[in-house]
Amino acid sequence: MAETTRSRTVEFAPIGIWKLDLDLLVTDANPAAGNQVNVPAQSVVGKHISDVLPFVGAELFANVLKSGKTVGHKQQCSSLNSDKLLASYWEVSIGPFRKAGQIAGFVLSTMEVTEKERLIQQRDDFASALSHNLKTPLVGAERVLETLLNGTLGPLNEQQEELLSQLQKSNHDLLNMVQDLIEVYRYETKAANLTFEELSLEHAVQDCVDRFAGASAAKKLELLPLVRPGLPLIYGDKAAIARLLANLIDNAIKFTNPGGIVEIGAVSKGDSIILTVKDNGVGMMVGDPDKLFSRFWQGQGKTYPAVTGLGLYLCRQIVDAHFGNISVSSKPDQGTVFSVTLPGKARQQKLAAVRLED
Repeated sequence: MAETTRSRTVEFAPIGIWKLDLDLLVTDANPAAGNQVNVPAQSVVGKHISDVLPFVGAELFANVLKSGKTVGHKQQCSSLNSDKLLASYWEVSIGPFRKAGQIAGFVLSTMEVTEKERLIQQRDDFASALSHNLKTPLVGAERVLETLLNGTLGPLNEQQEELLSQLQKSNHDLLNMVQDLIEVYRYETKAANLTFEELSLEHAVQDCVDRFAGASAAKKLELLPLVRPGLPLIYGDKAAIARLLANLIDNAIKFTNPGGIVEIGAVSKGDSIILTVKDNGVGMMVGDPDKLFSRFWQGQGKTYPAVTGLGLYLCRQIVDAHFGNISVSSKPDQGTVFSVTLPGKARQQKLAAVRLED
């Protein structure tokens, strides 16, 4: 009875389900699989999977055979429709089929998600266009506010200065949010165009501390750069590293109460450098650290200010682009420490070569 129910489930499943032997020959396929390639399901039995689904690479099956675990994959390919070559997208999952405890073949599931991917692309393109269009008036407003506050157009009384300062802060926060959106889009579309060079982390940290001097003073916080002179140079994109530091420091300032301390340190370890941004702020429960670096994640509760949830996600994008790792440790009411490990130039170039091969 259970076997019959299972067979009916496979038969009427809305996704393609294929059974393959170790030679990657199709031994069975459900009707949905046949519909995906526009032929009766039984007509593909006996064929090599590469002749039916050319975009499913043999290396995926090799990975399953080696690990014994299911492998998921998203693939973009081209299909001919009315004499026009169109991009299509597929989600593929490959798992091992075992017999007597040994892998005897594979179970492959396939689903075309072209329309879903196009909608996602349209959404991202819209967000990018909107962000770029918003940035111009925000930059203009920033310059006008700066002109008013520095007294170029005449002196301000205390009330006017306080009001304009609050407006400038709100405008600056909004400008940062828009910039985060733009940068995230660039990284996700592989259009970041990073230029790698040797950089002094000591100078990068000091520049960022100087940049946030006003914000930390306004909140009565102490920013402490703890990078020792003589630290080995890192290899990275200057603007991206500055953005990484700015987001981490800005995050620390947001979640630290007046009178608190934010420390920015760096030490060398082997052929890597470990950068840390530590605060003694409100802290948080970190049940799943990966969630913290995901898109649009926000802390819950009244102690967390309104944020876009993109700052830390962008940090991970930047760190990944530099072949590094980012992690977090935190406890409620005890503060938070973000740690970024960046490989040295020689190791980074080896990692880049491996990524190109993959």
